[in-house]
Amino acid sequence: RTVFAGTSPEAFKVRVVSILRNFLPRQDVILIRAEDARVEALGIAAGMSGSPVYVDGRLVGAIAYGWSFAKEPLAGVTPIESMLAESDRPDRPPPDPAPATSPPPASPTPAAEARVPQLRPVTIPLSVSGASDASLSYLGEELHALGLLPVRAGGAGGGATAGAPGPLVPGAAVGVALLSGDMTTTAMGTLTYSDGKRVFAFGHPMFGIGSVSLPLVQGEIHAIIPSLSSSLKMSSPIAEIGTVTDDSRTGVIGELGPRSGTVPLQVRVTRQGIGKRPFTVAIARHRRLLPTLATLALSTALGEAVPDVTNMTAEVTTRLLVRGFAPIELRDYLFTSENLAPRVLAM
Repeated sequence: RTVFAGTSPEAFKVRVVSILRNFLPRQDVILIRAEDARVEALGIAAGMSGSPVYVDGRLVGAIAYGWSFAKEPLAGVTPIESMLAESDRPDRPPPDPAPATSPPPASPTPAAEARVPQLRPVTIPLSVSGASDASLSYLGEELHALGLLPVRAGGAGGGATAGAPGPLVPGAAVGVALLSGDMTTTAMGTLTYSDGKRVFAFGHPMFGIGSVSLPLVQGEIHAIIPSLSSSLKMSSPIAEIGTVTDDSRTGVIGELGPRSGTVPLQVRVTRQGIGKRPFTVAIARHRRLLPTLATLALSTALGEAVPDVTNMTAEVTTRLLVRGFAPIELRDYLFTSENLAPRVLAM
């Protein structure tokens, strides 16, 4: 079951082909083939990660793996036993978002993937709204290695909802909101199973960093865009429904109800004494992505308020307020001939 359009999941027929034993350490993967005209035409689309698969009415797992440029709609399914087992681990507090971690392993280049076709996690589309072209390009470069594909789509700008949420049932579109407000950035996948308190989705890791605290949202699918390499779902977030607490090797686990903390960012731009409406976003507390997402929001706000492409000198003053100590002030000067592009601000 998965959402092809709107918020209601639809059934499509699949056939079990084989079992790939020990595909991952101590984890099997079920190989299936879709036997539905829509999926045969589209292939396994980005955003179908987590789509539940049933045999004789019993849940067996979540669609999680596929091939690029595949001629057959084959997919790998993560067994539901493996997904549920991750919730048996003891609770851990989310890691401190401040310390930097080693960069993730770089993904193979498209040329390498074409030479060596492999069963890989289905790409997670990152629905982005309210971003400038330069910001979207920068985001794609930064997130390529993490297996996220930025896609321009609609959003819930300014805190308004995009549409009416549908029933939260297996097969519904759910995602992780990294940015919300005047700009939205949401990693969208599919709900596999819910026991009324917890939800299990995606069937493969988003970042694979373990304990997290990220906003969980329900989504709406506008359309599935067909592609020879990999089709993708175009989506938008509808409403925040809880918190993602675990990003494991078999998917993401979330709790319904509680809201995760975010980092508020407000950008005010005054030009020749005239102030624009403040640009406001809430950023997910993610140790790797917080600097990238803050840069994305700041560059979009500046580009919208001051669109001139010209030589520019910027003085950046940063004041750090630490309880019990005098304020720490840092001052930097930047020069650019291409406006304050994201790459310049990231420096």
